[in-house]
Amino acid sequence: MRVDLARRMPGALAVTASGGIQSIETAGSVEGPNGAYCEAGNQVMLMSLDHKDLRESGMLCLLPMGEGRVRINSHALAASAQFQVGEFRNAKWVPLERGELAAKDGWLNVEVSRDRDLSIILIASAIQMEEAARRLTQLLTLSA
Repeated sequence: MRVDLARRMPGALAVTASGGIQSIETAGSVEGPNGAYCEAGNQVMLMSLDHKDLRESGMLCLLPMGEGRVRINSHALAASAQFQVGEFRNAKWVPLERGELAAKDGWLNVEVSRDRDLSIILIASAIQMEEAARRLTQLLTLSA
């Protein structure tokens, strides 16, 4: 595994027993034995909400900590990815911005502007977005 780190910034990986990567924190690129996972021009955390390897996950959560472009290698979402930028109010997910993500050669491109910096960005297909929001809500509110 290779994880790029920024000076005095952390990096992390959550790896399953079978070798799948479910979450990362980086300030650059993450590469594994089977290829690249992401490239970031800023510090980011990226997690799978369906417990699959990030490249095979149909539900992702991106937490950017700075402006820049984030590229995510996604086999599952390359053809139909949408996003929601949102927040939690009274333990409920509230989307503030919605859109589609451009994909090229299996890579999703997410532009993190000043307005999206330090936001929560859900990424999923239109069919899975509601379930992604439910799983994120469950994860962050520690509810069953």
